[in-house]
Amino acid sequence: LPSPAYRMGERGRQYAGLVTTWVEEKGYGFISPSDSKLGGDLFVHIDAIRDRGVQGLKRGDRVKFDVELNTNPTKNSGKKFAVNVEIDRGKRGGGGG
Repeated sequence: LPSPAYRMGERGRQYAGLVTTWVEEKGYGFISPSDSKLGGDLFVHIDAIRDRGVQGLKRGDRVKFDVELNTNPTKNSGKKFAVNVEIDRGKRGGGGG
């Protein structure tokens, strides 16, 4: 059964980027998007990782993600953040790692 999360991603385009910071104790970090039009680093929370088996990210991880705008009436309102984050394992040669 296809998960609804995959259909969500079809609305906008998926972006690529690199994890620049990951705070293990707090479960969040920042992604530097490849697309400079997105501006600076994007906030990413552990709950935004699509694969529930992934316990967190690491600095230097390549990721794919969708972007949402924070609409909460908080100090972060209007800021972009990453959702539906997947680790981009790219074109690995055969065999797992």
